[in-house]
Amino acid sequence: MTSAKSKETPAANHSSSDEKSSTNLALSPQQIGAFCILFVAGVWSYWPNIVEMILLWEQEPDYSHGYLVVPISLAFLWFRRDMFPTDQVKPAYVIGLLVVLASVGLRTLSARFFYGPIDNWTLMLWLAGCVLTFFGWRVLWWSLPSIAFLGFAMPLPYSLEIAMRLPLQGIATEVSTFALVLFGIPAMAEANVIRIGTETYGVEEACSGIRIFFGIAALAFAIVVLARRAWITRLLILLSILPVAIVANSTRIVITCILFQEVGSDAAKRFSHDFAGMLMIPFAAILLGGVLWILTRVLQEREVNLVRDGSLFQSKAGKQRPG
Repeated sequence: MTSAKSKETPAANHSSSDEKSSTNLALSPQQIGAFCILFVAGVWSYWPNIVEMILLWEQEPDYSHGYLVVPISLAFLWFRRDMFPTDQVKPAYVIGLLVVLASVGLRTLSARFFYGPIDNWTLMLWLAGCVLTFFGWRVLWWSLPSIAFLGFAMPLPYSLEIAMRLPLQGIATEVSTFALVLFGIPAMAEANVIRIGTETYGVEEACSGIRIFFGIAALAFAIVVLARRAWITRLLILLSILPVAIVANSTRIVITCILFQEVGSDAAKRFSHDFAGMLMIPFAAILLGGVLWILTRVLQEREVNLVRDGSLFQSKAGKQRPG
């Protein structure tokens, strides 16, 4: 009889833990109603901003990737669903509502001083406040990558965008000129203009590479979130965003200059305006994938060498010895 009871006890405990986790995740009718009211009020309040951002995605090539941001943010939640803290859902009503009120306050300040970009960025703060209010800190931490990724759909402040474009233009001009010289083409850089003999090729703002930079930054963010690698690998992936974007953009400029010299201006313009935008971001993604592959191989070889030398086991033994 005692053995039968002992066999039934784990099953009972397991079912009780399942019931406990499900009750932690369930919301009362009052909570669901409050959540719906807050959500509908937020969508109504931010609707002009959403329409403005959609128009920006349609009209501005640098932000044409905005249509993909929301589906990718939802995909993050789906692929990380096994990490959802089901047993740690603890609403933080006071702090969460304070965060929501902070987003409202920032919106008021942005309207008062006519600073639109802050108004758009408060959307992420509002979403974080909603999650914190009804689900708590652990769920907010779990959903934070999806909320942060929404920033790629929002326009940068004009001053910050100009501050990024000008250095990228200069670096792209210098790197492209250096690559052309390596190919045996007598090129010379003057400000944001590449001189090849008597002809000139201007590296305009559209060729600064900021679109490629945003695309690579978004891809690197996705890799950091979804690829469960060591922190050093994730850090190096983030640090490789700028070099990869510069190499990809400089490759576009070099190919355009070569076409301009060897084929003609029509072919160069056709490539630069029609094909480069479609080809360079996938090319940059391949470069970033190569960086990830190299980092994985290097870190694996380093771990193998540590095992062969015995230093890895010595360090572990040294850590375990005091215990």
